[in-house]
Amino acid sequence: MKKITIFICTFMIYGASMLAQSGKVLNLDGVNTFMSVAHHSDLDFGLSQNKTISCWIKTTTVAGTPRIFAKRNGASGNGYEFWTGNGGNAGKFAINAQGTGTPSSISTAGYATNSIADGTWHHIAMVLDASSNRTIYGYVDGVLVNTGKTFATTSDFSNTLNFIVGATSTSTNTFKWAGQIDNVRIWNKAMTPTELVADMTSNIIGATTDLLAAWDFENITGTIVPDVSGNSHPGTLVGSPTTPNAFPTILTLDGVNDYMSVINHADFDIAAGQNFTISCKIKTTDFSKRILSKRPNGAGVGYEFINNSSPNGQFGVNLTTSLGAAGPPYGTTNISNGVWRHLAMVIDVPTTTCKIYVDGILEQTITTANISASSTVSNEGDLLFGTLSNFASFMNVSLDDIRFWNKAMTAAEVLADKTAIITGNEANLLAAWDFENVSGITVPDISGRNHPGTLYGGAKVIAETNTMQINTVSLIQTQLPTGMGDANQRIIAVKVSANGALNPLTVSKLNFTMNGTTNVADVTNIKVYSSGATAIFDAATATLFGSITPATGNLVVNGSQSLVSGDNYFWITYDVSSGAAEGNLLDATCESIVANASTYTIAVNTVAGERVILLANTLLFTPGDAGSKNYRIPAIITAADGSLVTVTDKRWNGAGDLAAKIDPVVRRSTDNGKTWSAPVVIANFGGPNGAGDAAIVMDKASGDLICFLAANKGLFSSTPADPIRILTVRSSDNGISWETPVDITNQIYGASCTNPITQNWLGVFIAAGQAHQLRDGRIVAALVVRETGGALNNYSMSSVDGGNTWTPSTGIAEAGGDEAKIVELNNGNLMMSIRNSGKRRFNVSTDKGLTWGTAYNQTDMTDPNCNGDFIRYTSTLDGYNKNRLLHSIPSAGNRSNVSVLMSTDEGGTWPVKKTIFSGSSAYSGLTVLNDGTLGIYYENGENSTYQMYFVRFSLNWLTNGADTFVQSPTLSTKNNFNVENDKVLKAQVNPNPTDDLFTISVTNATDLVNIKIVNLSGKVIQKLTLNKNEKSKVLSLANQLNGIYIIEISDTKTTLTRKIIKN
Repeated sequence: MKKITIFICTFMIYGASMLAQSGKVLNLDGVNTFMSVAHHSDLDFGLSQNKTISCWIKTTTVAGTPRIFAKRNGASGNGYEFWTGNGGNAGKFAINAQGTGTPSSISTAGYATNSIADGTWHHIAMVLDASSNRTIYGYVDGVLVNTGKTFATTSDFSNTLNFIVGATSTSTNTFKWAGQIDNVRIWNKAMTPTELVADMTSNIIGATTDLLAAWDFENITGTIVPDVSGNSHPGTLVGSPTTPNAFPTILTLDGVNDYMSVINHADFDIAAGQNFTISCKIKTTDFSKRILSKRPNGAGVGYEFINNSSPNGQFGVNLTTSLGAAGPPYGTTNISNGVWRHLAMVIDVPTTTCKIYVDGILEQTITTANISASSTVSNEGDLLFGTLSNFASFMNVSLDDIRFWNKAMTAAEVLADKTAIITGNEANLLAAWDFENVSGITVPDISGRNHPGTLYGGAKVIAETNTMQINTVSLIQTQLPTGMGDANQRIIAVKVSANGALNPLTVSKLNFTMNGTTNVADVTNIKVYSSGATAIFDAATATLFGSITPATGNLVVNGSQSLVSGDNYFWITYDVSSGAAEGNLLDATCESIVANASTYTIAVNTVAGERVILLANTLLFTPGDAGSKNYRIPAIITAADGSLVTVTDKRWNGAGDLAAKIDPVVRRSTDNGKTWSAPVVIANFGGPNGAGDAAIVMDKASGDLICFLAANKGLFSSTPADPIRILTVRSSDNGISWETPVDITNQIYGASCTNPITQNWLGVFIAAGQAHQLRDGRIVAALVVRETGGALNNYSMSSVDGGNTWTPSTGIAEAGGDEAKIVELNNGNLMMSIRNSGKRRFNVSTDKGLTWGTAYNQTDMTDPNCNGDFIRYTSTLDGYNKNRLLHSIPSAGNRSNVSVLMSTDEGGTWPVKKTIFSGSSAYSGLTVLNDGTLGIYYENGENSTYQMYFVRFSLNWLTNGADTFVQSPTLSTKNNFNVENDKVLKAQVNPNPTDDLFTISVTNATDLVNIKIVNLSGKVIQKLTLNKNEKSKVLSLANQLNGIYIIEISDTKTTLTRKIIKN
């Protein structure tokens, strides 16, 4: 009986299953190796004979048309062969069979539907039915997947060629195959599907009815493979193929906190003039993570294996030598598709190149002076697998055969390494880990150079069998806020990692508690869902496993869910009561699962974190919505009617900045952020000439919303002659509809600007979030300005006519600045908050932004060099009991932990801080709702780059109960939804810009409406009056020069100004 090592996981397991396909297997390299069996009629498909050939294979071969087995010359003549295709048919099999009957060829009609080149074991079979159905069949894992032509007359497929495993039967044995093969059997019958399934698990140890020949690759003597059928058809190994174990042990990392570390050593540095190669095998469905890293904190001199972000997943290398960056671009193959891949990085000093290979195929090369005879790669960091030294992320991955070489492998050597079994005596081998013979948490280095690996976080070494086994059960904590009354709120995910496709296991029970939940009464129902292999929960697509009434103590949910090979996700979810208390916590533990009557006890039954109940938590966008790959850059404001208005970049083709296909989209909420309107595009330029990075402000005089956009070009490709554009888009109905964008670029900067200083600025944009209106009605916004030399500096601009015309200030607020925001202080000064790496930078202007003081670090505010929002909450000048300023920022050393901070001393200190989301998170916008509650709209990177969430919370929660919002007695607050908006004069001008005719439309006029059109020199060029019944008027600028004109529109109560451009 063959033996297989069963790895016992850290949790308790009761019961196991065995598979006949185990023990030793034949490993073929696709270059020189194969097995030959001398011709015999037992191996032929003779006249009117029924026959079956079955075997187990594991391969990743997708190139060429290699033969898995054959008794045919590969081109013509009688015989048969089983082979796989390439290109669009890569890894899919077909069968050739030619004989003397009619038709002479009964080869399968094309290729099978699915690839078998996925790096996992598959049972394949070729069945010739010469008596009843008179055709040929191909099976994979007991399932019929390919059928040949039916032959009408008796056929003889025999020949005098040898039977070959891993090549054709020609004299040169062409079309060699790479992979592993076991239990090759030839039967004197046409097996039924039921018999093939039995063959998959049967163990042949001697003479068996209808068995003509069988090779299990045990007990090999020299090059002779015995025929275990007893019929004396020994095989001969050619080219010295190896016979490793069928199921090698591999390292599995769960992506939560597992990794392997190897102590720093000079063998892992690259000395001056040294060639270097690293190779490994990997299977993952994770994205944008470190496969291996010897580069402290993922930066500076060192090297890393990485993969690209979703959905691409290509292999990449971060390589920085003592001379600079030297890594090639990402490769072309998605390595995040759950298939075993062989990866290699080759540094070749004589050619000054770094090359990366996937499955032995060269995918990228960089030739750079930063790889030279004098360049080195040396640091003090340990070598890590599945993470990096600051543990910012962990990879969910399986790894095997990790090897470091003191040479630049040739392409042929890389290809050979893909299937090579090494012993540790190979020349130039610096270190190697094959994960066999692991003792506890120590992984031996088989090179003999004493570089053992150490496993951390519960990392597992398992036997990768084809019979399903559960390797680990781990928990993933959700730390998002949740809203009152929200249903199906995930609390923890139970991740069950299994491998093997045969005899799948079925989970029937989850045992858990609500421990960590503040008040069980905050939960109305508990449901457990399964999302299969999908790591992102969606109640609409997940399968309900079971439910239970909330209670203290141990809870059991029963259900039935079959597992798949890989990761399986179960979600413990709560329905949150609409009367739940803000600030209370939701949490859970999971003690064990039951699968096939075996209990798997989870050693660590809880993980750090919980979900906090807030007033609202709503997802507005996720990557892939409406066909857009990404959404980014939040802005939010409360409109005059109390509705919430958000603006978001719809980044169609990726998360990157302009120039790109980007559309700014608006959504509104009239119920305090619980539900939102459908997205509306407010500026659509198509193609690469998009618009984005929205900043928004409300003109309190008119109630209009003014949205600023960057457009047309990227900041760093902008020039004075061809600048990145600055647009304004106006809404006069609280964000429901929006006017045509107006280009104000020439008022601010560029060659067409009349300001002699700003006309030399290279590029300008306004940071996303909120702009600001002062008490005197002036609107101000901070500018990010790119000047000669490439530095980004901060200035400001202002408008005194409701946002129609704009004036830039040439007083610099910060040299070497970035995205910034402005708020007016109670004393009339302006405070600017400026993005910075380390601590947030601030500056103050005492003259409305004409000049600025000396910028300084705000020591209370950590800034990972990220945009945030800065707004006024309350002021004693407006009758409130306290001055309050708010700021949002990722309060961490990297883009994570988006938080809200509050100052009650006009920005001097920021002692109040509350985390909104502790995980990956970036840009954010803030707003104050009419009821005094607060809203944040932010980028959440929990699962992608990014999901866009709105969260609503109270001052009481923000301050842990130390402060409560009290409405100002001197200000009337409109009820957003029950009180009609004030009947003030409204006006719209369309189209704008125009080349001649335009229409002025008015609503809510109290009497006659007077209209006056003035040019920029102040000259009145036209006057008219609308009577009470007139709602619109068509006017003409045909006789005027191209340029900007100001329109004054007034009734007895209100005066409005609008700008129109003639072009």
